[in-house]
Amino acid sequence: SVALVNTGGEIVPPGARRPRFGIYNSNGPMLSALLRGDGVSAEPVIVKDEPRVLRAALARALKSDITVVSGGVSMGDYDLVPGTLESLGVKKVFHNVRVRPGKPMFFGVKGRRLVFGVPGNPLANFLAYLAYIGPAIRKMAGRPDHGPEFRDGTCAAKFDPRTARRAMTLSLVKTRAEHALSPLGHSGSADILALAGARAFTAVPEGGAVKKGGKAKFLTWEE
Repeated sequence: SVALVNTGGEIVPPGARRPRFGIYNSNGPMLSALLRGDGVSAEPVIVKDEPRVLRAALARALKSDITVVSGGVSMGDYDLVPGTLESLGVKKVFHNVRVRPGKPMFFGVKGRRLVFGVPGNPLANFLAYLAYIGPAIRKMAGRPDHGPEFRDGTCAAKFDPRTARRAMTLSLVKTRAEHALSPLGHSGSADILALAGARAFTAVPEGGAVKKGGKAKFLTWEE
């Protein structure tokens, strides 16, 4: 079983009346759809960033085999998830990865239960599912093809993300002769429209760039 929790007092369900400064919940439905693709049914629960409310919701979620929490894992005043999880008996395995998007990624365990905490932007949620959450679910189900499966490609244009972290760059993929990768421009990790038009994340090494014609690994969600 999987519990799916979205944190943030500003989040409202799709179709509901959106107040001023409110944000429609895109991460929850997206993660729910990805889970269905792996044969798992989980509906997102929206929880406010209030200590008592959050603690009660996470305590319920931790009864599941896997808990996925979207939002509240960074370093802001309302990022209460890591501390709350640890106070509920979750043992932190790591918090922060040298990857963009998704640096504040949290992973912990409680007995045999797995707990994932993902930053609240859509690109980080999608990448976290491809690279961490989906593979864990498939491995627990005993599937030999659990992944993640990185493929080899050739860059049809220069990839230069200008970051000290390993950059997973939104990309287009042309597959006629070989996997030709092109970076897809976007306005940041919240740009879900760019994600809808992309076909892969191309991995660019820490602090580096890949020239046109260079080789790169990419992670795709298409066959």
